[in-house]
Amino acid sequence: PARTEITYINFITDGNIRSTADLSKVLRDFRWAGDHEHLAPPSGLSLNLTFPLPSRAGNLRVRVSTAQRSTDGAKGIQLELQATSAPNTGQSMNELIEEAHQTIIHAFVDLTTPEMHDYWTKG
Repeated sequence: PARTEITYINFITDGNIRSTADLSKVLRDFRWAGDHEHLAPPSGLSLNLTFPLPSRAGNLRVRVSTAQRSTDGAKGIQLELQATSAPNTGQSMNELIEEAHQTIIHAFVDLTTPEMHDYWTKG
């Protein structure tokens, strides 16, 4: 059967996003408390989440990791959203692609902080 995959990758840095300790500036549901007696902030991060698409025809995979941009060496957070699916009975490929696209857009907004939304709007 036909399948579709749409991937959105965003390297997130505003000059203040440099480490895992800054994760809560980007993602609203995650933060490093920083008050650990024996642990410093992690030197790297790799987080994978999976959500069902609204039609249950596939999944949205979210990957969050620390990254460094090759062009200028800037450090930041890489956010990757990937929707993979196969059409349900009666669902066209175009409908499936649109569902995947809309899910990625809404997930990006749901996962990221209002402060980052303001930064991107002004940027």
